[in-house]
Amino acid sequence: MTDGKSRMSAGWASYDSVVDLYERAAVPGFAMIAADLVTALKLGRGERVLDLGIGTGLTASLARNVVGPRGSVIGVDPSLEMLRAARTRRDIAVVAAMAPGLPFPHAVFDAVAANLVLSHLPDLARGLEDVVRVLRAGARFGATAFAPVVDHLEDQGAEADAIVASVRESYGLTAKPTDSPVPWEDLLRSRSEIQAALAGAGFAQIDVEVHSYRREFPVRDYLSGWGSLSRYLRWSAGQDVWQTFTAEAAKQLGERFGERIVSVADVWIATAAVP
Repeated sequence: MTDGKSRMSAGWASYDSVVDLYERAAVPGFAMIAADLVTALKLGRGERVLDLGIGTGLTASLARNVVGPRGSVIGVDPSLEMLRAARTRRDIAVVAAMAPGLPFPHAVFDAVAANLVLSHLPDLARGLEDVVRVLRAGARFGATAFAPVVDHLEDQGAEADAIVASVRESYGLTAKPTDSPVPWEDLLRSRSEIQAALAGAGFAQIDVEVHSYRREFPVRDYLSGWGSLSRYLRWSAGQDVWQTFTAEAAKQLGERFGERIVSVADVWIATAAVP
């Protein structure tokens, strides 16, 4: 049995409370990544696709357009609110689940997509093994993960993050969660670790390439608070303190950058196949 604090902690760690923020602030930036992932998977008409960590359905909807009416797309996610949002997209089935523990028979999918979701798995090795289990022989897997942070000439993200961190500190918002909802994010910044994880699960024909993505964020979206640290701080500090902090951070960001902040992120796109 869990106590009240544990239940509340599970609440902040979930995306349930930030679905609208995620759809507004995150999805536009992830759209290019999802499109490149679907392209890398080389989906065919009529294929059966699993979207691992469907979120609000971005990657799944792109895959659905490719596989056509004779194909099928199923999305899994542990967040019920995310699944409710994904269900509004046309012809996509959703299931509350995550890997390991996928509720499907062996060898039923032609492809699995995992867009910025491997870092969330509770057990990366067992999760990938479960993905292999539900893929037929010769089927394909595609995943994305954030690559190491490097300096891009036009990227304002590091400076913007430093301003936000300074304001957070001035408001005493320095606490961090003891357990990260993205336990594998740092590991997956390494190309060799991604390759090793996929090979260890039984994948072959592994390819990992870096892609760069530029986005201009409105200041309010830069501070939207859908990320894991922001969800935790909002929960631990309370809504009043959070709103005061974001107002001051927005003021300082606006004075430095104007209405928009340019961010450039490097992302791995990894593909592999089941022997």
